[in-house]
Amino acid sequence: MGKFSPHITVSKGLPPDKRHLKPTRKRTRLIGRRTIDEASVVDVDRWPLPGRQHHYGVLHFFAVSCNACSREYGARTFWNPLTAQHVEERLNENDGYEKGRVVFVLGADFLDKTSPCAALTYHIPRAGTVKILHLGLSEGTWNERRTPFYAALLTCADAIARESGDGRTSRLEWVLSNRAHANDAKARYQFREATRGRDGYELVRTNVYR
Repeated sequence: MGKFSPHITVSKGLPPDKRHLKPTRKRTRLIGRRTIDEASVVDVDRWPLPGRQHHYGVLHFFAVSCNACSREYGARTFWNPLTAQHVEERLNENDGYEKGRVVFVLGADFLDKTSPCAALTYHIPRAGTVKILHLGLSEGTWNERRTPFYAALLTCADAIARESGDGRTSRLEWVLSNRAHANDAKARYQFREATRGRDGYELVRTNVYR
C-alpha cells in the first residue's frame, strides 16, 4: 500500500533477492532529489480501472505492473510488432522488469483467468514525473477500447508519478513525432503542448492534489 493509493507502491532500491542481477556503482550526481543510480521500484497491484468498463466475456479489468504478474504477458505473441518491441525492450532495459516499468491492463473472466489487453511503458526521470514511452493494445483487443484503456493507463501513470514524489503534484511527459497523434493526445487525454523539440511534439499533463 502506498502513501496515496492502496494499489500502488513506490520504494527505493531493488529488493534483496534481485540485487545480484546487476551490480551497481554508487554515483552522487543528482537528478531532482535522487541519485541517478537510485532505483524507484514501482509495484502496481490490481489497480482497478476507473469507470464502468464493459467487454464481452470479461468480468472486470485492472492494471498491474510487470513485476507483480507473470512475465509471459510480455511475450510477443500477445502484441502487434511495434508494441511487442517496446514492451520487450523496456522489460530488459536497466532492470525494467524488476522495477515495474511496464504496466499491463488485464481482463479477468468469471473464473479469474486473465489476459492482457493494453500496455504502457514508461520512465521516471525524476521524482514526481513519469515519461510515457509507449501505449499499445494487445492483438485481441478491439480498437474501440483504445481510448478508455489508454485513459486508464495514463491515470495510473498519474498515480505512479504522485507516489514517486511528494504527493502534492504529478506530471506526465509524452513526446510524439506525429502532429495528428499529438493533437489527438491533447483532445482525448488533456495534455498540453510544451514545446516542439528535436524528437517531436513535447506534451505535458500536470495534476495538483490537495
